[in-house]
Amino acid sequence: MSRRVVAIHGAVVNGAAWRPLRRALGARFAVEAPDLPGHGARIGERFDLPLAVDELVARCRAGEPPIVCGDSLGGYLALLVAARASVAAVVAGGCTFPLHGWWSRIARATDVPLPDRVGRLAVRAIARGARVRGDGDAVLAAGIAPAQRSLTLRALFGIDYPALAGTIVAPLTFIDGAFDPARIGAHAYRRAAPRARFVVVPNAGHGVGFLRPAAMAREIARIATPEER
Repeated sequence: MSRRVVAIHGAVVNGAAWRPLRRALGARFAVEAPDLPGHGARIGERFDLPLAVDELVARCRAGEPPIVCGDSLGGYLALLVAARASVAAVVAGGCTFPLHGWWSRIARATDVPLPDRVGRLAVRAIARGARVRGDGDAVLAAGIAPAQRSLTLRALFGIDYPALAGTIVAPLTFIDGAFDPARIGAHAYRRAAPRARFVVVPNAGHGVGFLRPAAMAREIARIATPEER
């Protein structure tokens, strides 16, 4: 029987961004990669953080407790979901930048409108770093949502994610690219969640789930296989 994984994508993109991870994990894992409100097949909706979390919690409760993984926005959502639902483990990427207090003032400086054309160019640029050319095309074909970037970022502000991480009882792994500027806040998570595992992927930036799927797959497999821990 395949091990269940619920994969939560980042802002702007959609569930197709998990194609590389699904390949890397193989048949041992059944990867569920739903589109968040306002993204992909749901691009006509407005992003709503409580709704997104409620839907993901309901999904997790609908079967055996899954391994929950997320990247960027999806990483923060994975923490919010794991604080409410019974999950087997959490692998959270690109989310070690705190978004409360004075940290949020730094994050707000990056809150600039992202025109559709710029969003498409950004996705194509990121896709060039992917191992399989068609993965970027699949994300674009499924519908990208540059207009949602500011909305999703603002929705995350004000929550103490390091403290939240400290309350999660399931095995917790944070995975960041070595060149990801968001990693600057990792020390706050280390203090708040001393039992968590922290992994830094060499020669990688933001978006390890898409750009370095083998690294994230290794962490998921490690959790799923006790003798590999």
